[in-house]
Amino acid sequence: MKYYNINKSELSQFKKVYQSTIKFDKFLEQKLQNSEKILDIGSGIGGTLSYYVKKYPKINFILSDYRTKNISVAKLLYKKKYTNINFIKFDIYKKKNFKKLQNPCGIISEKNFCTYKNIERPIQNLLKLNPKWIAINSLFYEGNMDTLIHVRDRIKNKVQSKDNNPDGDFNIFSLSNLRSILKKTNYRIVKAIPFYPSKKIIKKNNSQGTYTLKTEFNKNSCFTGPVFLPWFFILIEKK
Repeated sequence: MKYYNINKSELSQFKKVYQSTIKFDKFLEQKLQNSEKILDIGSGIGGTLSYYVKKYPKINFILSDYRTKNISVAKLLYKKKYTNINFIKFDIYKKKNFKKLQNPCGIISEKNFCTYKNIERPIQNLLKLNPKWIAINSLFYEGNMDTLIHVRDRIKNKVQSKDNNPDGDFNIFSLSNLRSILKKTNYRIVKAIPFYPSKKIIKKNNSQGTYTLKTEFNKNSCFTGPVFLPWFFILIEKK
C-alpha cells in the first residue's frame, strides 16, 4: 500500500501507543465513558485516534482532517475493521461541513493547536459546533505571551518541507488569553495540567522528533531539536 509520504511517526502510532495518548485518555476517562459521539479534529491518518476507537467500541468517533489524502489513507488503514468510526473532510477555518458535525458530546484536539497561527478563530468555530466539552492537548504558556515557532527539518542539508507547511509549526499559545476568549462565551476551562512523560524518551538523531531532558521543570521535559515543548492537557466545558 502506498502512503503518499505520510510521516512514519503517524503510522507507528497504530502499533505503538504514545505516552501522551495514554495519559490524555486517563485525563478524559470520565468524559469519554459518558459520551456517545466524539469528534476528533485534525486526525491526520488516525494514528492517535485508533487507540480510542479500539478502547471505546460503544462511542461513535468522527475522524476529521482538512487534507483529502489523509482521509483517504485513514480509510485504507482502518479497512472497515471498526464500525464505530466515520470519516469526514473538515477545515476548522471554513464553514463547510459544519452542520454535519454539530452537537457532538465532545471534541478532541491532539497536537493541532500548535500548528495554528492564532487560537481565536479555531476556538470560536469549535464552540459553534455546540459540544458539551472540548479537550485540547497542545503547547501552552501560563502567561500573556504567544510564541510562534517553525522548524525546518534538514536531511543532507535539504529542507524536507516548505515553510508554509503547518506540520513544522510548534506554536505556544497563552493560556491566559484562552481563558479571556472563553469569558465571552458559555464555556470555561475546568482543568489545565502540564504533561510530562513518565518514561524518558531517548533522542534518536538530530532531526525533528520528541526527546526528554532533565530541567528545573521536570526530569522528563520534552524537546524537539533545540525547542522546549510545554505540553498541556486542557478540558473546556459548557457552563
